[in-house]
Order: sequence, then C-alpha cells, then structure tokens
Amino acid sequence: MSYFPLLIDRQWREPHEPTGGFQAENPATKERLPGEFPVSGEADVEAAVNAASLAAAQLRTAQPEAIAAFLEAYAEEI
Repeated sequence: MSYFPLLIDRQWREPHEPTGGFQAENPATKERLPGEFPVSGEADVEAAVNAASLAAAQLRTAQPEAIAAFLEAYAEEI
C-alpha cells in the first residue's frame, strides 16, 4: 500500500511501518478524496515527538516579534 509522505523535522519521508491508513473526504460532498494517509507506527510517532521537543526548545528562545511575523505570514497563506 502506498501512503502520502509524512512531514517530520522539516523533511518529507515515507512512513515507517504504518499500522494502517485512512482517506480524507470532502466535507461538502462527502466524496472520498484520492490517496491515503498513513496511521503512524511507533517509529514515526517517536521521530515526530523528538522533533517537536527540539522545536519547542528553540521556540522558547525566539523573540516575540519573530514569532508574530511567522504567524502573520502563515495566516496570509491560509
């Protein structure tokens, strides 16, 4: 089975031993969208938690203005 890749630690990677998968659906039409997302296994979850922990430590030292600029730029893309 082929799944969409995972974004972990700023890198797209293939899921390592997923425990299954699921499809997204269009909420307006209830139509299933193409492709399947992985249900992450232990190795992927551990990698994501480790990356998040490092990112949180870096975020604690960031200037509030830098965080605000990032959030504003991100919001503009949504």
